[in-house]
Amino acid sequence: MEHLKAIIIDDEKSARNVLGSLLSKSPTPVKVIGEASNLPDAVTLIKRQSPDLVFLDVEMPGFAGYEIVNFFDEINFKIIFTTAYDQYALKAFEISAVDYILKPINRIRLYDSIQKVKQLFDKSNEIQMYQSLLENLSENSTSKIVISEIGGKQILKLKNIITFKAEGAYTIINMKNNIKITVSKNLKYFESVLSENNCFIRTHKSWIINKEHLVSYQPSKLELLLIENNTARISKNKIDDFEVLI
Repeated sequence: MEHLKAIIIDDEKSARNVLGSLLSKSPTPVKVIGEASNLPDAVTLIKRQSPDLVFLDVEMPGFAGYEIVNFFDEINFKIIFTTAYDQYALKAFEISAVDYILKPINRIRLYDSIQKVKQLFDKSNEIQMYQSLLENLSENSTSKIVISEIGGKQILKLKNIITFKAEGAYTIINMKNNIKITVSKNLKYFESVLSENNCFIRTHKSWIINKEHLVSYQPSKLELLLIENNTARISKNKIDDFEVLI
């Protein structure tokens, strides 16, 4: 995860400004993607933006911050309450808030809370990776791969991958729904990782394809047509072997 996406909810503009300024200097990168001054507007904003983290003032006109649970079937984001009254702490933790911070906000206290949120996300990613590993071990062949990205890792289902294309020392992974991911691994790396998976074939020095997504091929043009109008190349000296494998 490159940065935490955050929304600030506070009825006081000055409080939002102060918190936004502090977040811009956070050692753990935080990107503020929205602000709201009341809970109904905040709910709309959260549903539209899908933040990782919500900074939520406890006392606001109309609805108290902890009433947010009444607007969601599931809270799938982290919450840090901001309040001038520490008697709200118990209420905060009753709805599984990560933390609460007393106003005026202490910079160090804030940054410690943000780091706590980041560690929760990192732990969640680790659990996903272990689950993927266990699934792969329980199956006859690998069904997922884990790729590194800036600030974290991503798990890809192999059945959704159409092609791997070499781009110098990098590889572009072309997936269903026109999703493209650039990875700082060369094609030889993926050829090795997928060596036991019969669905993936090295057809060219610059291409590995998923034969399950092959639509047609034209030997005379050394071209392969795959689903969703994806194309790849095949080397002339690989055609005979390729026809056996498909």
